[in-house]
Amino acid sequence: MRRPHVKGAIPCCCLIWGLNCLCLINVKRNGSKWRPIERESLLPSSTGICQVYVRPGRNGEKTKRGANAILDVSMAVCRAAVAEKGIPLYRYIAEISRNKQFRAPVPCFNVINGDQHADNKLPLQECMICPIGAPSFTEAVRMGAEIYVILKGIVKSRFGLDATNVGDEGGFAPPCVEIMEPLEILVEAIEKAGYTGKVKIGVDSAASELFDEKDKMYELGFKCEARKKVTGEQPKAKYIEMTEKYPILFLEDPCDEDDFDNFHAITEALIPRNIPVVGDDLLFTNLDRIWMALEKKTCNSLLLKVNQIGSVIADLVVGLGTGQIKSGAPCRGERTAKNNQIMRIEEELGKECVYGSPTWKRNQPHSDVSFYI
Repeated sequence: MRRPHVKGAIPCCCLIWGLNCLCLINVKRNGSKWRPIERESLLPSSTGICQVYVRPGRNGEKTKRGANAILDVSMAVCRAAVAEKGIPLYRYIAEISRNKQFRAPVPCFNVINGDQHADNKLPLQECMICPIGAPSFTEAVRMGAEIYVILKGIVKSRFGLDATNVGDEGGFAPPCVEIMEPLEILVEAIEKAGYTGKVKIGVDSAASELFDEKDKMYELGFKCEARKKVTGEQPKAKYIEMTEKYPILFLEDPCDEDDFDNFHAITEALIPRNIPVVGDDLLFTNLDRIWMALEKKTCNSLLLKVNQIGSVIADLVVGLGTGQIKSGAPCRGERTAKNNQIMRIEEELGKECVYGSPTWKRNQPHSDVSFYI
C-alpha cells in the first residue's frame, strides 16, 4: 500500500497531528481512502494562530517554541475555538475527527510504580488496574478508588508504612524485585474488593529503560547489586507466562523502541490470547514511526500522547471515542482532574455516551489497532 502524504504536519493547535495519526491507522484498518485532516477543518481564528505560531511543514519550529509553550497555546486555542462556535470541546474534537460515537473510556489506573517512576528495584514501570466490567466511567472510578485503598493496606501489611509512599504518577512503590510480585498483590486487592473478573491488569514495561545499547541486552536488575542481563528473545517467554497466570489486559512497550523483531514476535504471540501490545516509546505519536509499525506489525495499539501533540485530555478521549485512557492513580489533583471532567461529560451526554472499549467488551482478538490516550 502506498504511504499517504501528510500536508502541513506541524499544526501545534487543535490536535491535527494526533488526529492524522488516527486517520493513518484507519487507512490500514479499514482499507479506507486517506483523508488527512487539514487546517481548513478549523475555525478561521484557530487556523491563523496555527500559521503564525508554527509554520506549516517546519518540524524544527517545535524545538524552537518548546513543548510546554505549544501545549499551553494548543489548549488555549481549543478553548477559544469552542467558545466561538458555542459547543463543548469534546463535540468540537468529535466533529473535526469525524467521530460519530462518544465513548467514556475505561480508566487504566497506575497503582504500582517501578523502573524510572519509583525508587524501588522493580523493572516494570507501571502496573495498572482496568475496570472493564464497570457499567459506566463513574462506577469505574469508584471501583478503582476502592481497590486503591485496599491495595494500600496490603502493601503496608507486607512491606511496612514506608512502602505506601507513591511514585511519579501516584502509584505505590513497594520494594518488589521480581516482575510477578506486584501482579500477585494486585490480584489480591482486586479479589478483596470483590471485583474479580470485572477488573483486569495492564502492564507498561518501558523496556527501553532496561536496554543496554552496547551489548543489545536487557538489564532486568539495573537497580540491583546482582545484575541480570537477558537477550531480546528471552522476555517473550516471561510475558507469555505472565498472561497465562494473571488477568492481563494489555502490555505496553515490552521491548526497546528499536527492537522491532522482538516487538513483532511478542505481538504475534499474544494475538491468540486477545492481548494487545501498545506502542508508546516505539511510536511517540509520530506518523513515520506509526507507519513503520503498521508495515512491520510491531504492535497493534497506539498510545496517543497529548503532551506530544497538545490538547485537553478528558475532552480529547471522549471526543475521539478511543474507549481507553491511562489516567495515573486515583489520587492527587493533577490525576483526578481529568477523571472528574470525564464524569461531568458522561453525565452531560447521557445516552449519547457509551462506556468502554468495544474490542475489550467483545473479547475479540487484537489483531488490529486500538487507541489509548
